[in-house]
Amino acid sequence: MKSQSMNRREFLRVAALAAAAAGLAACGGSPAPTAAPAVAPTTAPKATDAPKATDAPKATDAPKATEAPKPTDAPVVGNKTLNLNMPAFYGEPGAGTDPGCAGGANTVFVDQLLFSSLVYFDKDMVPQPDCAESWAINADSTVWTFKLRKDLKWTDGTPITAKDFEWSVKRNSAPDMTCNPGAQGIVYMLDVIKGVSDYANKKTTTPDGIGVKALDDYTLEFTLNEPAGYFIQMAQYPTYAPLPQKAITDFGKDTKWIRPEHILNNGPFKLTEWVQDQQMTLVANTNWYGYAGKAPATDKIVIKMIKNEATAMAAYETGELDVIEVPSGELARVTKDAKLGAEVHPYNELLTQYMIIPVGSKPFDDIRVRQALSMAIDRDTLSKTVLQGAVSPAYQMLAPTMLGYDAQLNPELHYNPDKAKQLLADAGFPGGKGFPSFFINSNATDQYQTMFEAIQAMYKDVLGIDMQLALMDAGARTKWRDEKPFKLHLWRERWGMDFPDSHNTMNFVVQSKQKNIKFNADHPEWEYKNTKFTELVGQAAKEVDAKKRADLYKQADRILCYEDPDIIPIYYALSNLLIKPRVSGYWLSGMGINYRSVAVTG
Repeated sequence: MKSQSMNRREFLRVAALAAAAAGLAACGGSPAPTAAPAVAPTTAPKATDAPKATDAPKATDAPKATEAPKPTDAPVVGNKTLNLNMPAFYGEPGAGTDPGCAGGANTVFVDQLLFSSLVYFDKDMVPQPDCAESWAINADSTVWTFKLRKDLKWTDGTPITAKDFEWSVKRNSAPDMTCNPGAQGIVYMLDVIKGVSDYANKKTTTPDGIGVKALDDYTLEFTLNEPAGYFIQMAQYPTYAPLPQKAITDFGKDTKWIRPEHILNNGPFKLTEWVQDQQMTLVANTNWYGYAGKAPATDKIVIKMIKNEATAMAAYETGELDVIEVPSGELARVTKDAKLGAEVHPYNELLTQYMIIPVGSKPFDDIRVRQALSMAIDRDTLSKTVLQGAVSPAYQMLAPTMLGYDAQLNPELHYNPDKAKQLLADAGFPGGKGFPSFFINSNATDQYQTMFEAIQAMYKDVLGIDMQLALMDAGARTKWRDEKPFKLHLWRERWGMDFPDSHNTMNFVVQSKQKNIKFNADHPEWEYKNTKFTELVGQAAKEVDAKKRADLYKQADRILCYEDPDIIPIYYALSNLLIKPRVSGYWLSGMGINYRSVAVTG
């Protein structure tokens, strides 16, 4: 992960554009926002427990190989090609889809079509068996043992064993992982495993000490650094999928192994064409275990790479594309149109937009100033009017469906101009008198400019203070932030979740503050030193009881956003997909691929 700059994760905003390829599970949303399906808080399962919506599936209760979820019978009639649009994809053909480098939404999306991992998420975000047919956990949740299916094969029909999984985890942990610019390594999804961090950071010279081991051809064991009831949530990520050692050895340089002419994979589709910046084509992998004896409901996926929103919208309306995300400027027209309005599928993204405060600089070192800045933002008006219902208000870092979300915290940070004025006056700036002018640093897009112009007006109207806009591209933003002397500013950021557990969000916050010691030394304005917050997040990571974990995360989020705020939450992202009636079987819940149910007819 990066500290303040999270360009790696455009997790669900871009994923939405490609969601339909196999039915990326998306959530509910605007224009009339609907609640996302409840996400299961995770705890370390006990072998004797029955699966519940609030617990990860249990070892003894996981479906057997003959009970694992099967795709529905595909319709026989019509064209079963699904036509999608992905405006951008990292790297040249082949480079961007290496599961050891898949840190962006589009790379994860394609990887989950090409590679089946240990588990997948159902529509309620509960992990279900994928390559693993069952799993068991020791008493303190530090050792996880997976029993694999015996019918796993590469696209050429060669059997897959636990050794392939072991080799892949060790390979993906290597310090010299070759990832093209823009597609970063994802060791952060593996470093919960014993020995991974030491190997990735060159403290050890071989992967022999990494806690992953094939006990036999169909039994895979992980030993973790500490208790982690959330580990089963991580096991759906592409970095846990098996990779073809021989193909990587033969063609691994510059990731040629994953180009259409060389690729071996184990997922529901295989890559047959990739014309850079133009088009990708994937066809059904008949050696995928889920297609055994059945015709795939979608036999081809064509992914266009149309960057212009107006062009993509026109392609959807003429039938060239089956799924697109509604361009923000088209939402009003689309929802009012009788035909198009019926094809809109809104969903909530597990993504929080917020501003980071330079707590080490005056006057932001005063808690009252930070609280005033948060309470002076009318998030309801911002969400419903300024951004036209495309987002929902956020008053804390954790999304409403996450373990530890605290609805009681929201009223304390609601728009409260009188309290905001009083807090600023108590801090020595009555009516904004004497308060220095400052900037908001953000990407230069129409949406962000509109949003921050509204916040700029709110700060002037409520607090009497001046906020200037510094809107620029990502590289310029970072350079501008790091220049000396420090220019007083807030830093816009967003976090989209890699897996649906609060650990993923709160641990990111901790790591982003602590990861780069040199950065903190050079830029003390950004260092957040609340040890209580860090301790609570650390305790929650090790706790296996869901109720106790929830309480710890509630306390941590309250500190982060209210008691000693380091961030100002702004909104939770919502998106709207246009989906042609010929595409059916979607369940929309935030992340994951529903290729088991999506179908395409004529």
